Amino acid sequence: MSGLPKRLAERLHSASTRLEQHLRVLLGLVLAVLTGILFLQVVMRFVFTNPITWAEEFPRIILIWLVFLGLVPTIKGQQLVIDVLKDRPWLRFLSTGVKWGVLVFFLFKGIDLVERVADQKMPVTQISRAWQYVAAPVGAGMAAIVGIDEIVGLIRSRGREVTAMESVLSAAGLADDAPSGED
Repeated sequence: MSGLPKRLAERLHSASTRLEQHLRVLLGLVLAVLTGILFLQVVMRFVFTNPITWAEEFPRIILIWLVFLGLVPTIKGQQLVIDVLKDRPWLRFLSTGVKWGVLVFFLFKGIDLVERVADQKMPVTQISRAWQYVAAPVGAGMAAIVGIDEIVGLIRSRGREVTAMESVLSAAGLADDAPSGED
């Protein structure tokens, strides 16, 4: 690959890596907030017998967002190195196809669900239920951006076996540029 496609692939990889890194930090902070709210709710309910009413609905929304935004850093499949996938490039392509099918499902069905529940309100906080369900299309859309980078990487590597160390370094953002496929 040379010229414009190579520069475009490098920019996509850079943007994808930055998105993943920022989301990892955000997810950690949101998890800390969720833990704090749940701890406070337990203390208020069982120690002071005065539960916080909004602490039932708000953590549910946060947890749903954590799950769907958590798709983004894991979409490249670098969290676990599966030996079967390393040895058979066609299985990596099949795995990528299945992941894309799930992303498309979450994207379109999530949008449909958000439209159907947009007028419904949660009983205590009066927040629209759409806020908890919009996490599915948002997470799927962001994961698709990272997934495009994965597909470009697979094409550029031309089925070259990626070692476990390369996967770990790439996931940590410490790897050199993606393999160019040039020998």
